[in-house]
Amino acid sequence: MGRMELRHLRYFVAVAERLNYRSAAEALHVSQPALSTQIKDLEHDTGVQLLERNTGGVRLTDAGAVFLAEARRLLAQAEAAVGAARNAAAGRAGRLAIGNFGSIAATILPLSLRAFRRHYPAVEVTLLELSGPEQIEALATGEIHVGFVIADQAHLPEDLRRLTVLRSPMRAVLAEGHRLAEARQVALAELEHETLLAVGDRRRPTPHADTMRAIFRSRGRVVPSVTEVGGLDSILATVASGGGASLLPAAVGESRTAPVVFKRLRESGPDLFTEVWALWRDRDTAPLARNFIAVLGRTRVRS
Repeated sequence: MGRMELRHLRYFVAVAERLNYRSAAEALHVSQPALSTQIKDLEHDTGVQLLERNTGGVRLTDAGAVFLAEARRLLAQAEAAVGAARNAAAGRAGRLAIGNFGSIAATILPLSLRAFRRHYPAVEVTLLELSGPEQIEALATGEIHVGFVIADQAHLPEDLRRLTVLRSPMRAVLAEGHRLAEARQVALAELEHETLLAVGDRRRPTPHADTMRAIFRSRGRVVPSVTEVGGLDSILATVASGGGASLLPAAVGESRTAPVVFKRLRESGPDLFTEVWALWRDRDTAPLARNFIAVLGRTRVRS
């Protein structure tokens, strides 16, 4: 059997649907003799007669009718494969793996993913819960396309690019019934004897606890007891139950559902702002990752 090509199938379908060589040749923009030669080559390759030619025109044989259905199916599959490849090359399809941690999930990602899925609904998005150092390693190995870290709290390899996606002032987070819940502002001195709750646990510590300790230490205040309790939902639930307080970005408060209050701090300073960077590899960045980064640039949070 010779080598059958997609053009043979296209030529055959054109003739089989029109049952007229001249009409099919005009539609295909080829000469009628060339088209007839291609059909004969196809019949030689298949070893069966697909079309009957007579003075009255052309008709499909029984084998030709079966072959027509299969040829249409194969051409449709080929067209779909080409479309899928083009969509992947343009970043409109494929799998996008994103590193994630608590404050990002509660602030940046809902808005950015909603916008991304609106423009690229065929892209499969996977979120991997990883610490900052784990995300940097995952970027290096290609496990994720985009990661997030707290600014200045991770050593960044030279081949990583970054975009500030969150800049938000720290707030004191208290239960609604807390003694300071009605205050306009809260001083750090008023939190010295509270138990502060941090994102993280023994298995996956985060910089949050160290950040809160440094805020008190740099101002000569008594450093409160700090306990890592897991993710943001755990912190807010524990605070709401009266199990402690916390310092969190104001942006987190915009999406809270627990009965807690976010109060301004009386103190000021650059360390009382949280800044989060999106990270991606400078080279070999997949088009779908570049598309997501573009969305991040339009949806980043500054509060």
